[in-house]
Amino acid sequence: MHEGGNGRTRIKARAQRSSMTKYYRGTPKDSSPFVSKVPKISWHKRFAQYFDWLFVLVIVFCFVYSLIVKPDPKVIVSSSIYRPASAYQSAAAVKLKSIKDRTKLSFDETSLVSDLKKEFPEISSADVELPIIGQKPIIHLTIATPKFLYRNQSQTYVLSSDGVLVANAASLSSAKSLPLIDDQSGYRAKLGQAAVSASEVDFIAQVVAQCQRAKVPIKSLVLPAAAQELDLKTSDKNYLVKFYIGGNATLQSGQFLAARHQFAAEHQDPAQYLDVRVAGKVFYK
Repeated sequence: MHEGGNGRTRIKARAQRSSMTKYYRGTPKDSSPFVSKVPKISWHKRFAQYFDWLFVLVIVFCFVYSLIVKPDPKVIVSSSIYRPASAYQSAAAVKLKSIKDRTKLSFDETSLVSDLKKEFPEISSADVELPIIGQKPIIHLTIATPKFLYRNQSQTYVLSSDGVLVANAASLSSAKSLPLIDDQSGYRAKLGQAAVSASEVDFIAQVVAQCQRAKVPIKSLVLPAAAQELDLKTSDKNYLVKFYIGGNATLQSGQFLAARHQFAAEHQDPAQYLDVRVAGKVFYK
């Protein structure tokens, strides 16, 4: 009974294995539970993926391309009194071409501005704007206003509001009507450099304006050897007037005009000079 039971068990096991073998052999491969199914991607999904990558590459290219600064700037000037805007435009383009590294991340704005100021002394200030997307830099130039003619060592220049000698007087026809400052201090002036400070230019301009308002004809404005002194002479009087450039222009001009009026009322003018350099006091000789 024991052997018979084992035999039947073995026969039954072989029959089950044979049945399972037939089942798996006859089952299609794709339907096997042991084989993973990979879904097919449609062509339009693949195209969308390629398009996304292409879009990213275009964005990266545009960003890198926009970092390059073209040597074709747009120049905006506050005044064309010395020369046309095209002259500044051409010079800026040449200087940009000479710069080897013209990327926005390392662009040397200071060097460009310095070179432009050296070539054009009339430039009071400059600002370079690099657009975020575009490649053309925008250069804003502030041109100093011509205030006086300035004579020094037999040469006559145009003196700007900043105190810089910005041009030879002969090159600017409109400068002929400007008041003349005669520098007799012994200082050797040079074109493109500062001859006096901006505050000194402003002082002299205020004195001239007060005289013009009072209809006092100015014959000459002299910077003598004495430091911080301005000697003014009118065309209707023989004496000169001494001003202290470091002081208050309005106060000193008022003292001069009041003393001039007083002397005219008394019909007795100073023989040599009228000194208004001390606030509240007038000296004469």
